[in-house]
Amino acid sequence: MTSAVIAVLAVSCDKTEPAEPDDPKTPDPELSLQESIEVPADGGVFSITYTIENQNDSLNVEASSESNEWIHSFDCSVPGTISFTVDEYTDETQSREAAVDVVYGDITGQFTVIQTASEPYFVIGISDIDYSTFVVNVTPRDKEMTYTALVTEKEFYSQFETDEEVIEYITWAWQEEAEGNNIPIDRYLDTMLETGNLTDMTVSNRLPGTDYVVFVFGINYDLEALTGVYTSEVTTKTVELLDISYELTPDVNGADAIINIVPSELEQSYYAGVVEKSQLAEAGTVEYWQDYFIEQIKLNQLLYGMSAEETMSPNIHTGEQDIEFSLSPETEYAAVAMAASLQGIVFSEVSTAEFKTNKANLSDNKISIDVEIIDSYTYWFKISTTNSDPYTWGCQPSSKYEGMSDEEMLEYLLQDPFIGFNVRSGDVESNMGATPGNTYTLYAFGYANGTATTDLKRVEFTMPEE
Repeated sequence: MTSAVIAVLAVSCDKTEPAEPDDPKTPDPELSLQESIEVPADGGVFSITYTIENQNDSLNVEASSESNEWIHSFDCSVPGTISFTVDEYTDETQSREAAVDVVYGDITGQFTVIQTASEPYFVIGISDIDYSTFVVNVTPRDKEMTYTALVTEKEFYSQFETDEEVIEYITWAWQEEAEGNNIPIDRYLDTMLETGNLTDMTVSNRLPGTDYVVFVFGINYDLEALTGVYTSEVTTKTVELLDISYELTPDVNGADAIINIVPSELEQSYYAGVVEKSQLAEAGTVEYWQDYFIEQIKLNQLLYGMSAEETMSPNIHTGEQDIEFSLSPETEYAAVAMAASLQGIVFSEVSTAEFKTNKANLSDNKISIDVEIIDSYTYWFKISTTNSDPYTWGCQPSSKYEGMSDEEMLEYLLQDPFIGFNVRSGDVESNMGATPGNTYTLYAFGYANGTATTDLKRVEFTMPEE
């Protein structure tokens, strides 16, 4: 009996001893992620990489983002890679970021998507800023896009509240300009539209110390806007007026005047002129002359292709000068002088001196007219003079002067704004064309300073019938 019990106990002890496990415990998975990725403003499909240690075949990687309005379509089907789509970003001022959450079972991770700001359609550079000029460079993003680059005063530009208003005004102005000059709009746009880089465009004839806006926008030949308006502001160099004055002494001889000018600074260039006394209130200011010079330069450049120097040089002087002016008789004037450059920039206050002209000096020139009819369509004439004093002449149908005395006809002719365009000195002769059967009057009289200096001389003749 006793032996059997002992055996049973022994077996029971053997069964209660701890057994060694067949397999060690599996470690938890570990997820390693690329921390961030930078993508361009154009958007597209991108991917980041990851690794998993102690991978569990029953788990899948999943990715999502709260910024799903611009980053979406996550694809984790390729092991070790997370692909996603990023939308285009049009903001040109700053980049944007989004966090992407990655889940693998109970493990979470995160990476950041950084999308760069959009490259601007146009980059505007301004350099070499002077009193009336500056240089503009424009670099477009799309080298094939047509665009325009324009400049206007900031005060004018500020009236527009939106890009649409700016573009609407410019396209309207272009169409008006083309129509007014009878130019097809596409040919006109050839002069206004650019492609590729605009390099070293010199903007000239601007006012000193003035705010300007350079503005650029894409537009095609159908006048459809391709971009918004890009702007850059510039202020021309402000003039510091020199402490220079001018002593002006008029010497009047009839309707002519010689102005003696003595500057306080002999080396500085200056402008000298004459204005009617009634203009002196405004013509005695720097602002008046600065505007006047710039407008004259613009006009001569437009009409005759003249440079600023060519416009200004006839009236720019240095040192003491005696300058002669032919003026209207018995009229009050003011001589003016101020420091100025060949670019039309005023550098001093305006010095003035008032004076009045006398009656015009009469000429002792003896004028005679000869006319010889060659055929029904042609006549020959000669105007002979006894000295080189200036005179004007013309030939018109006699009906224009019918019933007028010499004195009345002379008064009538002096009212013609074009009478001074045909002023000559010395003899003149030529063949002229005419209409058969018509009666003409050929006239001549001494003319200077807007007035007659001799009596009227006229000859009437009738062309033969054809």
